[in-house]
Amino acid sequence: MDLFIRYLAKTDCLPNRFPTKAYDLRIFYILDGDGEINLAGERYPLAKGSFCYCPTGTEYYPLTSKDNPLKFIVINFDLSHKNKHIQNFLTPIKSKKFNEKLGIFSQNDCELELFKEHFVIPNALFLEEILLNTEKEYKKNTIYANEIAESYLKCALLKLAEFKNQKGNHLYNKIINYISNNYKTIKSNDDVATALGYHSFYLSNVLQHHSGLTLHRYIKKFRLTKAAELLAFTDMPIAEITNEIGMDNSNHFCNIFSKEYGVSPSHYRNSIKII
Repeated sequence: MDLFIRYLAKTDCLPNRFPTKAYDLRIFYILDGDGEINLAGERYPLAKGSFCYCPTGTEYYPLTSKDNPLKFIVINFDLSHKNKHIQNFLTPIKSKKFNEKLGIFSQNDCELELFKEHFVIPNALFLEEILLNTEKEYKKNTIYANEIAESYLKCALLKLAEFKNQKGNHLYNKIINYISNNYKTIKSNDDVATALGYHSFYLSNVLQHHSGLTLHRYIKKFRLTKAAELLAFTDMPIAEITNEIGMDNSNHFCNIFSKEYGVSPSHYRNSIKII
């Protein structure tokens, strides 16, 4: 992994007070306080240990508690040295004024898929010491300060990737097991998120990384697979199958089944019986 730090600070100053996009990659690590961040249209609570990653061009908008203001480390960086000649801090800008041509989309050069999309980890305290060391080295006025800081940051990102991979595998299994056991009663993505204690957007990202399907799509496909089994191996009426797989409307079930399998449930059942 190749990277270049363009800006780093430990601060309690919010980076903006309006929806913003940055020309660099940005990291926010919360040292203290609480608040929230609206990241790519999704809201995430922030507290000590929260870690936010924003790729170039991702809209974000942090808010801090008045009684317990956020204190954090912010890092602007590239995942390549292609634009190391741009030394000056690239000020984030209001979303509607963001110029795509000026963005340094170095996430596209990274071999790790993790850093191509935004994410929030609510409890990343295992990164705190290494990020504090990154900040400590970066502000030193010595000949190799930047290189040492970049080495620390690289270690932090690799440690993060390892953590996400291990946790992602475990969480993926939890997601599919929960859906398998509860698909009849799941009403929305939020039901899964509440049960597992994660944001629905994060769960969808984990599921898509491992299966290629979003959370909503996975649940729908799982239900339709169960419906196909019932059509093939039982004489249950379609209305009863609709209820059995956790859907309320038989017409809606027939429509999505036809789109998925290319035939209506009745035709599917008849074709299986003929074979």
